[in-house]
Amino acid sequence: MRTSIFPALAVILGMIIGCKDNEQPPVNQNLPDSTKTNKAYFPVLDFLKGEIMMVDSLSAGIQKYIVKDSKSDSSYIPLEEFKRIAKEFLPEDLNSEAFEKNYKETAFFDQTTHLYTFTYSTDNKDLDVQRVDVLVNNGEGFDKVKSVYIEKYIISADTSTVKKMYWKAGRSLLINSETIRASGNPELQQLKVVWRNWD
Repeated sequence: MRTSIFPALAVILGMIIGCKDNEQPPVNQNLPDSTKTNKAYFPVLDFLKGEIMMVDSLSAGIQKYIVKDSKSDSSYIPLEEFKRIAKEFLPEDLNSEAFEKNYKETAFFDQTTHLYTFTYSTDNKDLDVQRVDVLVNNGEGFDKVKSVYIEKYIISADTSTVKKMYWKAGRSLLINSETIRASGNPELQQLKVVWRNWD
């Protein structure tokens, strides 16, 4: 009887070992999470800061045009005023970490114009910046940016303002503002700043 036990034990052990071999290996908890990888969003703030630095290096005059309440005015402005106006295009919403966290990107290539449009939008209504469009020539990298468009919605207790802002690379900026107050008609203003009007 004793000798007949060992073959049976050998069969049972073989079955156990075989089952162990078929088990899935444990999941490595240290593997990188692909959902947390950095996004390759266009560096809007860095680009615009570079544009502002470029204007700083120019010796040409900077012109400002304002249209408000059907009245227009134009003048040359100092660099300090230009920088103050240009800060409108540098909201904290677009710093790298917040930008990648709160905005989603869609891209479109126009076969007719051969331009790429990168659109960044958010569902978070608490953010001032609701949309950004970057227009880029078809080419290597982001060295051929045509323009940046930013849409801002600013709401306070009794006032709401919509700003549609357009930065034409190397040339000008434009800000169209519509302000609505609880006790009055909408106020419209167009502000344009030009630092290069030659080809």
